[in-house]
Amino acid sequence: MAQTAFTQNRIKLLPDETTMLNAILRDTLQYALEKDEEKRATVFSNLEFNLTKTELDIQQTFLSMQVSQEEMETCQGTMDELDAQIKSAQDEIVALQKQLRYEQAVKANKQEYDLLAKVAQEYPARSKTQQQIETANEQMKALSDHKAKLAARMELLKKQFGLLLHTAKDLRAMFDDQGMDASADL
Repeated sequence: MAQTAFTQNRIKLLPDETTMLNAILRDTLQYALEKDEEKRATVFSNLEFNLTKTELDIQQTFLSMQVSQEEMETCQGTMDELDAQIKSAQDEIVALQKQLRYEQAVKANKQEYDLLAKVAQEYPARSKTQQQIETANEQMKALSDHKAKLAARMELLKKQFGLLLHTAKDLRAMFDDQGMDASADL
């Protein structure tokens, strides 16, 4: 069974179109039942007019449907493009968030480095500090050696002074013995 263009397009009829189709059906029945030729011609004219008007309405509805369909396809294409742009924007946002976190970490590291560099600038360079330590160690060794020499000399002087005192005591004792012997001789 071949389908008509009307059923293929499946046009949904509006109330005004339904009224028009009822008028056509009524005029068709009136034309078939009318015996007077004049009235039949008038009914035929009305029927022809209504059929033409209905055909034009159907064509208008069909064209509107086609335009609507094209607009829907265009809108669907636009929606697909917008969805793709939204997805792309979301991906870009995620990438930018990652980059932002990375940049924040770099900034925090730089700030920490700057703070440590500032603290490090307050102190002399390691090579200079190492040289000062070596110089201080050499001076301490020299002072230690000098202290040992002075201690040895002090010990020597102590012994010499002790010997001097002992000699002086012996000399006094000797003079005292001689002085007594001399006073006894006198």
